[in-house]
Amino acid sequence: MKTILVAVRLTEKHREYVRTKLDGLGNVLFFDEMDERALEAIADRIHIVLRYGGYKPFSDKVFSRMTRLERVQLLCAGTDTIRRTPTIPETVQACGAIGANSVAVAEHAFALMLSAAKRVVERNALMRQGVFDQREPTKCLEESALVVVGLGSIGTEIARRAKAFGMTIYGINRRKHSDIPIDFVGDLGDLDHVLGESDFVILVLPLTDETRHIVTKRELDLMKPDACLINVGRGPLVNEADLFEHLEAHPRFIAGLDVWWAYPQLNEEIWFFKSHPYNKPFHTLENVILSPHCAALSGDYRMRMLRTALDGIVRHLRNKDSKEVV
Repeated sequence: MKTILVAVRLTEKHREYVRTKLDGLGNVLFFDEMDERALEAIADRIHIVLRYGGYKPFSDKVFSRMTRLERVQLLCAGTDTIRRTPTIPETVQACGAIGANSVAVAEHAFALMLSAAKRVVERNALMRQGVFDQREPTKCLEESALVVVGLGSIGTEIARRAKAFGMTIYGINRRKHSDIPIDFVGDLGDLDHVLGESDFVILVLPLTDETRHIVTKRELDLMKPDACLINVGRGPLVNEADLFEHLEAHPRFIAGLDVWWAYPQLNEEIWFFKSHPYNKPFHTLENVILSPHCAALSGDYRMRMLRTALDGIVRHLRNKDSKEVV
């Protein structure tokens, strides 16, 4: 029987769910019931590690002792942090909880888009200052075009909502295929064309060598001067310095950002720190809407992620792995 290390903090309700889900399939160990020294002593018996993505419950060197490790299963979607861990061999599967938070992230992306379209943050601030200004009309989504860059589970949920608003929708993915009817589907080679046609661009891609800095000064200059760029994927999809300079030079251009470039060393699953997660002073710009990488944290997100992650582990243990590696 294979051994699964649960390296996330769980309530007793969630622990019982893990035990029930994996009953008879594997030997479950909870990391918070031991210390790192105890973990090192049994590391060579561990086949699967369940953990969150952005923080490290134990040091990277422990992975080098896990000589039987087959899979690192994350509660979050992106696996870039695992692939950047040098002590985890490339033969080990790095799997995200794909789809667990698609609706929540899509809703957050839409909240950023609506806030930008209707100038909610700006007008709220003016009203608090006693300024009642109706002079500049806002954007109507039904008369606007949207590019969804990354038509995976999250991108599809965004497109589904945009369709309900009557928007023109352009999708970009590798397959050049959409699971729902939209106006255009292309691959990255079509990005230049649709950027110039769109009022809103939402990035929901994972971070890979191919997607890093997919948006630079060149792509920003192709966009309309009053367009809106929303990033709920990963910060480095966009060149930070180029975006800052573009926002400074184009005050009618808006960015809605939930993901960032400079996170501190993290030792908690829910991040709390008092510093800016970027290198350029985005907080000084009025045409940026900022949120603290919280798009997924909605409703019973922990159970959604846990259920999806454990489904992946069960498939693996039953030798019915569906290749959900990302």
